Amino acid sequence: MLKIKEDEISNKEIYYLINKYVTCKICKYVVQQPEICSKCGYIVCNECKINYLKNNSNKSPCKCNKNFIISNYINNCLNKLLFKCHNGCNEEKIPYSDLKIHYEKLCEKIPYNELYFNLKEKYEKLEGIINEIKSSNQSDSVVNTKYHPHSLTLCLIDRQWNCNICKLSFKSNIMCYYCSVCDFSLCGLCKN
Repeated sequence: MLKIKEDEISNKEIYYLINKYVTCKICKYVVQQPEICSKCGYIVCNECKINYLKNNSNKSPCKCNKNFIISNYINNCLNKLLFKCHNGCNEEKIPYSDLKIHYEKLCEKIPYNELYFNLKEKYEKLEGIINEIKSSNQSDSVVNTKYHPHSLTLCLIDRQWNCNICKLSFKSNIMCYYCSVCDFSLCGLCKN
């Protein structure tokens, strides 16, 4: 769960007017997935409430032991707040509703973000090629390419292997186009 501190709020003037409605009574941070006691108005994060109940024999975090409900009012208050990225990117006015996606996917300061998207794109291409191979008929099992003088046979390699063209590494039991004459391997991406 994201823990949002007061110093990450860009529009503090609004926060100071509504902070009692947007602060979790358990963790004392800006409330995440807010719930409110239907009787006394005790405000908590959903995750904080769940952890509190687990650690306190299902005893309610507030004194009146009433049901906690989702409050549109609290969500509306939260949506008036703007936040600075705590990763240090230049984003200083992130709406509350966009915080999670910013930290998970959009923030330029996430070191693995670019690598993840590149790998995901390659994986999706390979997955498509594998599905094509699985649904193809026998005539596709032997190919000739401009990359290699011998015919290549579609086969399942039972060891880790590298494509001789793009140098991608593949785990064992992945289909590839293979030349048994000279131990040449070609992935489905490079075949086309």
